[in-house]
Amino acid sequence: MSQKVNMDVFLYYLLITQKMNDFTVSEAKEKLFCEKGEFASLEEARKYIYRQLSRNIKTGMLKRTDHFDAGVKKVLYSTTEKFFLSKIVPIRRLKKSKKIISNEDRSLDQKSNSYQILLENELKLYEIDLNANIEEAKEYKRLTARFPELKARLQRHQLQARSESTEMIGKIRAIQKLLGHKVSGYEYVIEEIS
Repeated sequence: MSQKVNMDVFLYYLLITQKMNDFTVSEAKEKLFCEKGEFASLEEARKYIYRQLSRNIKTGMLKRTDHFDAGVKKVLYSTTEKFFLSKIVPIRRLKKSKKIISNEDRSLDQKSNSYQILLENELKLYEIDLNANIEEAKEYKRLTARFPELKARLQRHQLQARSESTEMIGKIRAIQKLLGHKVSGYEYVIEEIS
């Protein structure tokens, strides 16, 4: 008997209706943006699809595979056996309705609150990207130990992932300071992936 699994309606559209498999985030983003009028920008569509892909990787419905072509990394997402064995039900998560307020009625507190929500969401996305960069750098380190003959090539990729991690840490710390959060000590991360 197949297990019932809820899936976001847009990801359902891509995977079931459009039968996408072995695709990149960019391909999914462009298809959603062009064919569905729900997203204000390509960046909004990219962030949305990335969150959905990450969520479905954790549930085992999708898998992420890194492919290298002439030293260039291409990340592909594909369906798993669990995906094919499941009964997938499309669901639509309701967005919180936005209140329409005239500029005269808008107080500084309301503006501050809307910025805070946006910054909190941005912080979460940066933390997801940081975790992905950390795991990528760790994997290059492991691969270097397994395949010493590829050391020069792998180190180049590891340094790039490390550099991106450092950049993400800077962005995270800036937003944490702006929001008045305790600034996280990510210093261990750089040491761990060095």
